[in-house]
Amino acid sequence: MATRVPPKSTSGVFFVTATVLIDAPLDTVWNILCDFNSYIEWNPFARRQIIVDSFSPRKVSVDQTPVAGKLLLMDPVHIPATMGEPNKLMQRQVTKERIIFAQDYQLAWEYIGFPKLLLHAERWQTLKVGELDGKPCTKYETIEVFRGVLAYVVRFLFLKDLDDSFQMQGDALKKRAEAETKSKISDRIPPTSEA
Repeated sequence: MATRVPPKSTSGVFFVTATVLIDAPLDTVWNILCDFNSYIEWNPFARRQIIVDSFSPRKVSVDQTPVAGKLLLMDPVHIPATMGEPNKLMQRQVTKERIIFAQDYQLAWEYIGFPKLLLHAERWQTLKVGELDGKPCTKYETIEVFRGVLAYVVRFLFLKDLDDSFQMQGDALKKRAEAETKSKISDRIPPTSEA
């Protein structure tokens, strides 16, 4: 098991975090989290994520499996999160990322749109076994730490909306995973026959 540790929240200018308990198996939540093609259906924050071989020209990778070292294009990212169209120009972002870890129920990437001295952000999403109403569940934790000179500008412009967006993404992941789990369970229950 090659588990790594996310950056400390105190290691940057600011950080954003969210935690959600999900009544679904780890594998179900992990599969949803790693299925970037389905984000448009459920994720109000990162509406579309695609693994690319290059950003310019944009060349979509044939294999969309998240693996460390692959490039990730998020287009669009809605800040604040919304399933609809944003109201203002600054609410729709495009980000260029590099996946830095994708195994053992941990998925992480770093922002590579600017030189690190100007702006560097590292986002981690981790799944663990948790407890909900006395039963095992999946605990989803996410953190993104922002560093660099421009992190002060990002904090000033987007901190509240980023906080809300992280929570909304976690809540949407919960809704999707729990619905999928409920559907799988009901598919296994044989219909009752009436005598």
